[in-house]
Amino acid sequence: MTDLAWAEGLPNWAPLSQVIPAEAPAYAPAPPPPPVAAQPNYGALGAQAVAAPVAAPTTGPMPPNLHWGLVLLLSLFTFGLFGLVWIFVEASFVKRLDPRNVSRALLIVAFLLEFAYVGLMVFAGIAGGGNDVQVVAAMGSLIGLIITVLVIFAFFKMRSSLVQYYNTVEPIGLKLSGVMTFFFNIYYFQHHFSRIAEWKRTGRLTPQQ
Repeated sequence: MTDLAWAEGLPNWAPLSQVIPAEAPAYAPAPPPPPVAAQPNYGALGAQAVAAPVAAPTTGPMPPNLHWGLVLLLSLFTFGLFGLVWIFVEASFVKRLDPRNVSRALLIVAFLLEFAYVGLMVFAGIAGGGNDVQVVAAMGSLIGLIITVLVIFAFFKMRSSLVQYYNTVEPIGLKLSGVMTFFFNIYYFQHHFSRIAEWKRTGRLTPQQ
């Protein structure tokens, strides 16, 4: 551009290109926003389709860990003595889970009554016949019934505390059958104690049977 032009403030004529400055370049458009990462497709179930992680074992007390078959075998070899001791082992563990549980106290009372029952039966056998002996034998039978009721009640109190604890404090969804508790109690509890002990060691919980 060679044409001359003059503008206010210029001392002399000057080329037109110096009088009219070039247009300022247009602003470049803002860069597009970064693409949003694609969200995973959960399907019709939505976010619920994602499996929840398995809860890790907590720091609750470790249950007595002995295979129920071994408890049974040792009980047979010791004529029930080991089983009697193991009942108190299990009741003491339940007491740690639930301090309000009275199963151990009930078992102690039943154990003391057992001595009285045996004593009465021995006396009735030595004394022979007679009305007094019949009264003693009847008392012995009554004591035997009381012992049975106390022991059964103690086992069901243990069952209640175990179900409560392992569905709230350490929730593993424990379910204990009333029928199995009644007939197999000590061995049935020990089966589940072994399951819980393995879960605490490895984080794997075998299915209930």
